[in-house]
Amino acid sequence: MRLFRASLIVLGLLVLSCGVPAYAQKGSDEGSKVDLFGGVSFLENQYPSVACCGGNYTIKGFHIQGTYNLTKHLGFMADFSRHSNTSDERSTNTSNGNFETLHVDQSMRTIAFGPAFSVEAGKMRLSAHTLAGFSTGELTSHRAGTYWGSPFDYLYTYPSNTGMAFVLGGSADYMFKPRWGWRIAQVDYVHSTLQACETGLQPGNIYTPGTGCDYGVKNLRLSTGLVFRLGGK
Repeated sequence: MRLFRASLIVLGLLVLSCGVPAYAQKGSDEGSKVDLFGGVSFLENQYPSVACCGGNYTIKGFHIQGTYNLTKHLGFMADFSRHSNTSDERSTNTSNGNFETLHVDQSMRTIAFGPAFSVEAGKMRLSAHTLAGFSTGELTSHRAGTYWGSPFDYLYTYPSNTGMAFVLGGSADYMFKPRWGWRIAQVDYVHSTLQACETGLQPGNIYTPGTGCDYGVKNLRLSTGLVFRLGGK
């Protein structure tokens, strides 16, 4: 996962290095009133490592966004993304015959709102945003195997729970048509507060979060897709 984080940082620097020199050129005199974005997205999800399963998972999903531009450079943004994944892993230890199969179902949804600042130069547009909202996480983990000759089979279910979320990020767009463009990349840091511990086993092997179970989940999100602009020239 360190490689994934490093790739996001490098990608962000490359996007900025390509876009900043172009800012010296003159952009269009009038921007759009509404900007819409939709595309594919990847999330480095830390929730499983916080809750039960050890390690982060890179999961895929979709990302949609709308911005109402109050001025040429300042707008109000609404942002929504959903990511989910199902994975199976098997580990063995030949020295003592231990083995384990881990099945993980996970999903993460985030909705956030806030200001966005953008600059244009020719066909390039760079933007940055700071958003606040909510994230909802859900997780099921099934572990089964043998430990020193004794079989085990555990099912952990962390019900859907919602907490505050803060999003800090930016994007780079290339407008190949007056109203259509390609979002080369959008990179976001998403900090969510979710519950990830339990007070006791409930019927059906469902763990009910209790007081003091709030954890900060620090995720990175990478998205790309199409941009459509309304209004303006």
